Amino acid sequence: ATYIEAVKCMGIKILSPDINEGYGKFTVAGDAIRYGMSAIKSVGDSVVDAVLEERESNGKFKDLRDYIDRMSGKEANKRTIESFIMAGAFDCFGKNRRQMMMAYPEITGAVTNEKKKNASGQMSLLDFMGEEEKEAFDVEYPDVPEFSEDIILSGEKQMLGLYISGHPLDGVRDYLSKNTDITSVDFEIEEETQTANAVDGRSYTYGGMIESVQKRITRKGENMAILRVEDFYGTVEVLVFPKAFEKYRDLLEENTPVIIKGRAQVSEAESKILLSEMYSMNEMVEKEKARAMQLWILFDNKESFEKGRDDLAMLLGEHKGNTPVYVQLKEEKKAVRMMPNADIGSGVEEALKLSYGKDRVLVRETK
Repeated sequence: ATYIEAVKCMGIKILSPDINEGYGKFTVAGDAIRYGMSAIKSVGDSVVDAVLEERESNGKFKDLRDYIDRMSGKEANKRTIESFIMAGAFDCFGKNRRQMMMAYPEITGAVTNEKKKNASGQMSLLDFMGEEEKEAFDVEYPDVPEFSEDIILSGEKQMLGLYISGHPLDGVRDYLSKNTDITSVDFEIEEETQTANAVDGRSYTYGGMIESVQKRITRKGENMAILRVEDFYGTVEVLVFPKAFEKYRDLLEENTPVIIKGRAQVSEAESKILLSEMYSMNEMVEKEKARAMQLWILFDNKESFEKGRDDLAMLLGEHKGNTPVYVQLKEEKKAVRMMPNADIGSGVEEALKLSYGKDRVLVRETK
């Protein structure tokens, strides 16, 4: 994963495995790198060798049925087909992964039945048809949309060990780089020095997505948890002791993006973080976005502002948030800072426009 991130930073694209273009090992594909098929879960060297031999002898695979037909009796078992689909190796066939996952059992059954008939010497209607006529009898793919992005990424992670087409944390990449001071790489023990970049006993801010949650009961009968929290490079173990467990228990769910503050515990045997604070990353990102905006209300002069100040404060009080609010006094060319801050996603902008006019309310980015 560390190398993948380095490659992405260099502007080099990582391509999914491809049944028609890929090989066992990682290969160069134009200006990109093609993921090796032997690295797919449940797809070993013997499977790849059989695929490459068939491809070399009889050409590229035309579609999913062609693959199953030609590889039947060799390496086209259920587990291998599912692994290829979810890893993206069959994307070249022009169907989405969800369609192929739904259609392959029927295709496999049709191919098996056809081969049984051929083996017994039976002839079917298809034997008297040309290629174009046979296509009308092909198994139809269900008309369904692609899997959601989180399912696609989860499938890639399960089959390839890492994400290829994206990463669940891509949307908060900039936030993480600005608001954390350590990554999972810093907790890895270097072979030469037998040390890690993380310093034992020092407090750090780390961000990632909770990959797994193991809940435990202490000798005193209290709840605690051991988390694996994943960033772009790997995972870090995080210990959540009873007090922190009770305080942050609502966040202790798999696939939850979090910001963690805690003390590093580093030794030659293992490295981890002892949690002291935890925050929802999504909420932190939204707060940062809100703080980067400003809400402005225009009044003609100080007199009109003072007259309506209490009503304005009451309205803002019903929509408290993180966006600073300013009042512009037109005649005096002066700005007044209002409290409290507003939640611009709560409908406060629309409420202000109803009270003061559309041309007197403005939301903009902080200059």
